[in-house]
Amino acid sequence: MNKGIYTAIIFLLIQASTVYSQEKKTNWWKQNSQLTGYIKYLNTSSFVNLKQIASDNLIHNRINFKLYLNRSMTFDLQIRNRILWGESLKNIHFKEYIDRKNEIDLSTFLIDEKALLFHSKIDRLSMTYNTGNWEFKIGRQRINWGKTWAWNTNDLFNAYNLLDFDYEERPGNDAISILYNYGESSLVQAAYSYGKDLDHSIIALRHQFNFKSYDIQIIAANYKKDLAIGLGWEGYLKNAGFKGESSVFVPKNSNTKASTAVLTSLSIDYFFKNGLMLIGSILHNSNGIINATNFNLQYFAGETLDARNLMPNKFSFIIQSSLQINPASSSSLGIMYLYDFNALGILPSYAYSIKENWDIDINGQLFFGDKNNRFSNIQNAIYLRLRLSY
Repeated sequence: MNKGIYTAIIFLLIQASTVYSQEKKTNWWKQNSQLTGYIKYLNTSSFVNLKQIASDNLIHNRINFKLYLNRSMTFDLQIRNRILWGESLKNIHFKEYIDRKNEIDLSTFLIDEKALLFHSKIDRLSMTYNTGNWEFKIGRQRINWGKTWAWNTNDLFNAYNLLDFDYEERPGNDAISILYNYGESSLVQAAYSYGKDLDHSIIALRHQFNFKSYDIQIIAANYKKDLAIGLGWEGYLKNAGFKGESSVFVPKNSNTKASTAVLTSLSIDYFFKNGLMLIGSILHNSNGIINATNFNLQYFAGETLDARNLMPNKFSFIIQSSLQINPASSSSLGIMYLYDFNALGILPSYAYSIKENWDIDINGQLFFGDKNNRFSNIQNAIYLRLRLSY
C-alpha cells in the first residue's frame, strides 16, 4: 500500500484525537466517536540451552477508531503498527511471516532495513448498518464462527495461530456479512469473503438455533477449492461447559491431489468456587501426518493456517488451568501434546495489573520432542510484555 495513504490516515487520526480532547465544539464528537488502543513492548528470549540466547523486540501499537454516524450506522477503523528488531530479522522468511496480506493489500513497511522493520496494516475497515433484527456489514472485519476454545474447525473466515497470544484481536477478512436475528440465540448469517476468483473466495451460510439446552449451528460453504459443511454446538454437561465443532471439506475438482478432510474439535471447561478454571480441548484432523519421526517447530509458524489445516498431525490435545490469584494478578499453565509427533508443549504465564491502564505479563513456550531418536527439549521462548491501554 502507498506510504502516503498511511501518512494521511494517521494524520487524520491524530487530528481526531485532538478534537476529541477539546472542550469546545466537541459535544457531538464526544458522544458519537470512540478512540482507544494500546502500546505494548514485547521482549522475546529464544534458546535451547543457556549457552546461546537469541533476543527479539517488538513495539506494538493499535489504534481503534469508531464513529457512530447515527443510531443505525457505525464506521470502524483499526490500525496495527509494529516496530521489530532482533535476531529473527536474520530469518529470510521473517518478513513474509510479519506481512500476511489479505486479498486486498492494506499494509506497508514504513521502514524496511536489515536490522529494523516498521510494519503498518489497516486491520479493520468496515461500515455496519443495523435495523431491527438485521445487520449489514461491509469491509475488513472479523467473522468468528468458532465454538470451541483452542481449534475452530467452523471458523472458515479467520483461522488463527493458537500460540500467537500477542494478537488478541485475531485476523480479519475483506467481506460482506448479512445477519438476521430471529430469537434470543437464533440467527441466519450469510457472508462472502473477497477473492480474485471462486477458488480464492469464501461464500458461506450459517444457521444457528437453540435445541433444548444447546445452541446449534449448521454451516454450508464454498470454501476456496472445496465445498464445506459444518456442525457446531455449545451447552453444558451437568456443571461443565461442553462445546464442539466439525467440518468436512470436499475438493470441487475430482482431479486434484487434495482429498476430503474431516476436522473435529471438542472442548470442555469447568469453574471451581475458588476461581480456578480448567479447560481442555482435542482436535482430530483426518488428513494429518502420522508416525512422524521428528517434530518441526515451523509447523507453528502459521503461514498456511486455515480451517482445513489447523494442525499438521492427526491428534492434538491441550489442557489449561487458570487462576485469578487476586484482583491484580492471575496465572495459567497449559500443556499441549501432539500425539503423532510425540511432542509436548508447556505454556506457563503470569499477569499483573500495575495500575488501571498498565499491565505486565510473562509467558513461556517450552517444547519437547523426538530429536535424534531421543525425547528432549528442542526449543524454548520466554516473553516479557508491558502494556499501556488508552
